[in-house]
Amino acid sequence: MIMSKEPYHELINLGLGKRYAELLKATGVASVPELAERHPENLHLCLVVTNEEKKLVRKLPTLSKVAAWVEQARNSLTA
Repeated sequence: MIMSKEPYHELINLGLGKRYAELLKATGVASVPELAERHPENLHLCLVVTNEEKKLVRKLPTLSKVAAWVEQARNSLTA
């Protein structure tokens, strides 16, 4: 586990993995609070478009996976 005060590393610590955290950061989501505020459908579309442009991951997360990330981020803020 990467322990850092950088918000970007919070995403990795949440269990998303480095590549997906990089993809999220490229879409403008660089912290858990930012992820918690997103709508899964909109975020998924942004991930698809960003990855088409930047080729950061080989396998895109599914909409259900993105929804789970958002829910996990929301839960981590209320815990």
